[in-house]
Amino acid sequence: QERASSRDAAPVRTRAATGKIASLIAKYGEGYNPDEPMDEEDAASYALTMSSELLGVDPIKLSKSLCSRQILVQSELFTMVEDPRAASHSRDGAAKVIYNNLFLWLVQRINHGLAEPD
Repeated sequence: QERASSRDAAPVRTRAATGKIASLIAKYGEGYNPDEPMDEEDAASYALTMSSELLGVDPIKLSKSLCSRQILVQSELFTMVEDPRAASHSRDGAAKVIYNNLFLWLVQRINHGLAEPD
């Protein structure tokens, strides 16, 4: 019975997530014009703001996690600032994890929908 209630809640969560994504696209889509050139700082700020809202995380924490790394050496924690190339690798790695998880979730939902009797 618990399984049925979580299954019934899934469409509500999916609609809520879809609504959030759609509202963010509408909100930020108005301010973005691909034909207008953006300077590098504005483009980075726009991407960080959009990404952090979509992921539901603090933009400052997201920026720190992508642009620095922490190293523990003999019980002392050091924060190292990444160079742009390493930060790009961190960004790309995070994107791969997100897309992988999204793909797996989508396959599970499709398989679950196909397996349910009518």
